[in-house]
Amino acid sequence: MIEKMSKVLFVGPHEKKEELIKSLQKMGVLEIKPHESDLKGLEINRSSADHIRDTYIFLKEYKHLADESTLSTTYDDELECDKLCGSLQSYKKQIFQLLTEEQSIRSEMERIRIWGYFDIHTIKEMRERGKTYLQFWETSQRTQFDDCQIPDEIIVEDIANIGERKYFITFFFMPIKLEHCEEMVIEEDMSMLKKKLDENLEAQKNLEKAVIQFIPLLERIHDIYQRELDRIAYEEALASSGEALYGKLFTLQGWCPTLRFNTLKTTLDDICVEVQEIEPEENERIPTLMSNGKIGDMGADLVNMYDTPAYKDWDPSSWVFFSFAIFFAMIMADGGYGLILLAIMLVTKVKMKNPLPAVNRFINLSIILSSATVVYGLITGGFLGLSSENKLFGWLVGKRLFDPLDIDMMMNASIIIGMIHISISLFLKAMRQIKVFMDKITPVSYLAWISAIWSFYFWYGYGRLEGHPFFESKNLILSVFVASLTLIFFFTAGTFKPAKLIFGGLGGLYNGVQFFSDVLSYLRLFALGMAGTLLAQTFNNLAVDVAGLGFGGVLFGCIIFIVGHIINLVLCIMGGVIHGLRLNFLEWYRWSFDGDGKTFKPFKMLSQKPGMDGAMFQLD
Repeated sequence: MIEKMSKVLFVGPHEKKEELIKSLQKMGVLEIKPHESDLKGLEINRSSADHIRDTYIFLKEYKHLADESTLSTTYDDELECDKLCGSLQSYKKQIFQLLTEEQSIRSEMERIRIWGYFDIHTIKEMRERGKTYLQFWETSQRTQFDDCQIPDEIIVEDIANIGERKYFITFFFMPIKLEHCEEMVIEEDMSMLKKKLDENLEAQKNLEKAVIQFIPLLERIHDIYQRELDRIAYEEALASSGEALYGKLFTLQGWCPTLRFNTLKTTLDDICVEVQEIEPEENERIPTLMSNGKIGDMGADLVNMYDTPAYKDWDPSSWVFFSFAIFFAMIMADGGYGLILLAIMLVTKVKMKNPLPAVNRFINLSIILSSATVVYGLITGGFLGLSSENKLFGWLVGKRLFDPLDIDMMMNASIIIGMIHISISLFLKAMRQIKVFMDKITPVSYLAWISAIWSFYFWYGYGRLEGHPFFESKNLILSVFVASLTLIFFFTAGTFKPAKLIFGGLGGLYNGVQFFSDVLSYLRLFALGMAGTLLAQTFNNLAVDVAGLGFGGVLFGCIIFIVGHIINLVLCIMGGVIHGLRLNFLEWYRWSFDGDGKTFKPFKMLSQKPGMDGAMFQLD
């Protein structure tokens, strides 16, 4: 859910300002609202933090190269951050220069590779002693030697013809120029370049060894970086305060979760500062804080990929989580793939020690999605595209509840899922309009659209079929549909003023085109799932056909089976994630979600360790 926020005003003597801000930073429950100046003209030294951050990122790239002996090294002396960062930045600059030089050497080696191996000193000696000039040329394949106007006394030797280019060399007693040809000047031969490359790589290796020695200091550098960020945040908070009574008093405003306001006020009793809850200004943008359980937090990660809910919006985290799990399973549509993913994620969860909260939520989400895929695979009998004749897994296909390749049934099921999903969105929109905005008119149109969608479905899909149970009730169903459209026309505008009512009503009815399009979009659940199943079966058939060609065929058949299913698995995962989220973020959000919210960002001490004063107030 989205927590209720309180706008808080602090007023106190100027000499208490720094004490208050330090206390607020330790608590970590308040988002400070900048003063009217909005920090314009404020000069805060951020270069030190940027310098430390760059150093940390650079050093972290080499962490995987450190062995256990290096990681166990301890430094008891006080860390001189400026000196350390300066040394590491110097190494970074040298490594960058060496990498640039390496790229240049390799490019030059590739450029002269066509000419083969030769000694550049011999060519220079030919010029000095024998007065014979050897020159390297490149031209188009369409260019003839006659076009280049090469005299007969000049010796020409073809080297290679590659693509549209022709390469040759000339020998003469003096340098020449040729039309339609480009001379390639070569200062170093392949052996010289190879030697330079080896020296370059050795220098890089030595620098890497020097950098790796600093890996044990990585965590301490990170702590120093966090302290620098705390300093910057503290200075910005100081600048965000206002003044009153010619500087004798200060004022400070911010946002605090309402449930924590009393705790905040009680904690600041020892400081001579007045704390009051005030009303937000009209149309003021209030920050959004989503507070959920474990399931909701995983859904919130998905929601924040698209947009942050507005403060007066509703928290769609749990709805998105459950619907995404269903959509992902239907698009994957294979219990075998689900088992593979489940095994990978379980091993990852066991192997990773103390992962970050966001990483842990991602692993848990992946486990739930893969488990849902396994369940769907058991229901549909989908297991690596294998048939009922398979000796090991054929029993799964034989006990399935329905056939995922039944086109009529799966299309109908996908449309019904789409109508349920969009109906939930419309219902939630209606309830929010009533509860939050006290609107009793427009919610009628949202509820009428639910009725219109379902009545049209039953009338068009079944009511026109003679012998069907709904055939006898087709006139009643059609009447419900017409009545729903009538309610939509009269209640969409939110007013009964004639002009607005007519234009608003016509616009509301036009939304029917969008509803029709959105519901049909859910057919991708069936289409993508069937595509993955058919592709799996195709790879299976190819593997079986090739395996019948003998021992070598068995080997290649296994390769086709493994590689084919890996490719299909990747495609299914991509489809499940992209289209599973798309149905939530586009088709579903369209009717119930405003978005464009501002995430609640508390003013807190990043370097504060668990267990320190104020840690109980820390927000995730």
